[in-house]
Amino acid sequence: MRRASALLAALALLLVTAAPASANDDPHRSRLTAVPFDLPGGLGGICAFPVRVAFPVLNMYGTTSYLPDGTRVLTVTGKEFISATNLDTLKTITVNTFSPGTFMWPLDGKTMIWDGHGRGWFEAPNLAADYGFPSNFVVVAGPAHVVQDLATGDYISLSGHLNVLTDVCAALS
Repeated sequence: MRRASALLAALALLLVTAAPASANDDPHRSRLTAVPFDLPGGLGGICAFPVRVAFPVLNMYGTTSYLPDGTRVLTVTGKEFISATNLDTLKTITVNTFSPGTFMWPLDGKTMIWDGHGRGWFEAPNLAADYGFPSNFVVVAGPAHVVQDLATGDYISLSGHLNVLTDVCAALS
């Protein structure tokens, strides 16, 4: 089974691990946390080798709201750095990866939508083949609109003016 993309990981991060409100006593604003996870390598994997993604710096907050149709909206701000480690060689890179953005989960439960600007990290099984990225795991800068299939992790659509800052697979090779 294919590993879901970074956005799917973000879904788990945002839905499962939001801590109680704190920073401004807003009951809708929560500090977000994350746990390291592994991406498969080789045929059908994200890179040619397995990769562990960890969060050495994670100072993010989310504010939840709902659209009239029931779509859940999470507006995220803060700071995030990820470290990516090639589990075959233990080579690691750490990159600044977070920018403000908005995640939306329509009621059908089939997709997630992300709108962001600035830096971001994308990993999906179809990034290189369907969208022309140098690999399936990249750090980018620029505005982006992503619609992701939550069942497969594939991006259904990806638009924006993105510049690749780091090809994570190449950097870890």
